[in-house]
Amino acid sequence: MKGIDADSLSSGLSRRILDGGSQAPKVTLDVTNQAGMTKEIAERAIKRAYGNLDRRASEAIKEVRIYGKDFDITIPFSPAKKL
Repeated sequence: MKGIDADSLSSGLSRRILDGGSQAPKVTLDVTNQAGMTKEIAERAIKRAYGNLDRRASEAIKEVRIYGKDFDITIPFSPAKKL
């Protein structure tokens, strides 16, 4: 990913998550060599991707795992509840 500011990183990573979800229900991304990546940015990227899935009414992705130099997080997809 080209940009190293937090917004660019989370946006780019979110797109990678959605791309990966078109291939498999469980997405795993290794960001250990991505400059500027933090656990907080990775979590934001997952939330962005899951927000896009909710808007599309899609449940293609079941789980996302992202690991970096100092973190390893896994967050399962849980669709937003409709009122």
